[in-house]
Amino acid sequence: MTPTEPDGAEFVAFELSCPTCLGDAFHLLELSASLGPAGIRARCAACDHEGQVFDATTDGYDGVYGHLDFLKTAQTAKPLEGKSDVLLGAVQVRAGFSYSIPMSELMEHAEEARVEPQDLFDWFYILTKTADVEAWEWTWDFECA
Repeated sequence: MTPTEPDGAEFVAFELSCPTCLGDAFHLLELSASLGPAGIRARCAACDHEGQVFDATTDGYDGVYGHLDFLKTAQTAKPLEGKSDVLLGAVQVRAGFSYSIPMSELMEHAEEARVEPQDLFDWFYILTKTADVEAWEWTWDFECA
């Protein structure tokens, strides 16, 4: 656990694989709008298939409720940098989600918004590692509520 994780939250994480070639190494791109970060895209290092990993304007609690529509302005994409402001090469990616809303309240919100409860995560994060390193590194996060 990192110091920025909220107490009492539930977490779930998934390791990414390419839907085209099943590769597990990606180049990450950070999407930015004029007012800040807006998402993450991943491009497979093996076959160049590219897809959206996270979009702040549609994903998570704030995205579902339209609270971040102001980020739908023109977005730019740039290679994601690691902790020491060094561009990341091809990395394995773990995408994580946290839920700090009590389950009963989460179910009520999901019913109201006509989405699944898992769509209402309140925090999204990316961990990365290279094939030759065992430890995952905290790379990027976004508060979604």
